[in-house]
Amino acid sequence: MGAAGTLIPTTTTLYFSLLLFTSSLSKPLQPPLVKGGYYPSWARNMRPDEINTTHYTHIFYAFLVPNNLTFTFDNITPQQAASLRNFTSTLHAKNPPAAPLFSIGGGGADPTLFSRMASAHSTRKAFIDSAISLARDYGFCGMDLDYEFPRTPSDMNNLGRLFREWRSAVEREAKQRPSRQRLLITAAVYYAADMTLSSPSRNLSTSYGVESWMKAGVEAQKLVMGLPMYGRTWKLKSENETGIGAPAVGVGMGDEGTMTYGQIVNLTNATEVYDSKTVSAYSVSGLDWVGYDDVQSVGVKIDFAKKLKLRGHFFWAVNGDYHWRLSKTASEAWNNARDNIGQ
Repeated sequence: MGAAGTLIPTTTTLYFSLLLFTSSLSKPLQPPLVKGGYYPSWARNMRPDEINTTHYTHIFYAFLVPNNLTFTFDNITPQQAASLRNFTSTLHAKNPPAAPLFSIGGGGADPTLFSRMASAHSTRKAFIDSAISLARDYGFCGMDLDYEFPRTPSDMNNLGRLFREWRSAVEREAKQRPSRQRLLITAAVYYAADMTLSSPSRNLSTSYGVESWMKAGVEAQKLVMGLPMYGRTWKLKSENETGIGAPAVGVGMGDEGTMTYGQIVNLTNATEVYDSKTVSAYSVSGLDWVGYDDVQSVGVKIDFAKKLKLRGHFFWAVNGDYHWRLSKTASEAWNNARDNIGQ
């Protein structure tokens, strides 16, 4: 951003997860609802045993990154191994339990690693076999790929090959060991192949994103809508212009211009505003501005997901909530959703 810029609505921060479920060769009449959340493995303010699984069905351990040369998970350290075992055993033992999955990649991973891995059958196979072995060895129910981001048409085509081969491998593995539940495969993706999201004039809304995937042929029951437990902050140019789209001079408070929902709620002397047009909230305190999702916007977006008969929702990240306020809002909004899914 230059000397003066424009505020971008919170909707630009959302992800959409394309879930390729492999739990059954035949389609169930009512696939299980997904209430997911990512757990940052580096989180200092929350241990796995502190996750309130009342509001979640799936928790994603973020992140693991394969070896940059072999594309396998032969780089797991003893400390990581202990963390993974604690994560899965804890979630399996919770009441109610939540399915643990591990997420591969993330924003800090080298995107060329996945581009190189997916470019050849032999390296795709090495990656897939190692991921499946890791899931079984540590008690995970599935695997998630957070590839940020495919850059070229070739990357996208290779990603398609990766998922086809990954799903086939999961199905073969399940047939060989019928006593085990089939592993899940999911992927966190932006709403379109064009990943350059720098222009605020583009269609960067929740509705546009979900509907773009559906128009491309993805079934609604394979889509899980992403919601943020964080906000983007800006330093306003003037206290007289504070709405969405107001001029800003740069990023604001927090870690590189981001704050968790819990931090936002605890802001002092801030005025909170709900914007029905963007279905998002923002808080203003002097020249400090932050846009985010609040209880009202989360409820509206879950209603939208229900109307489209999506598979569910997920949050980044569970340690960013405030006394499980957003988690509970989203979870309870699905209470009457089961009659709408799969029909």
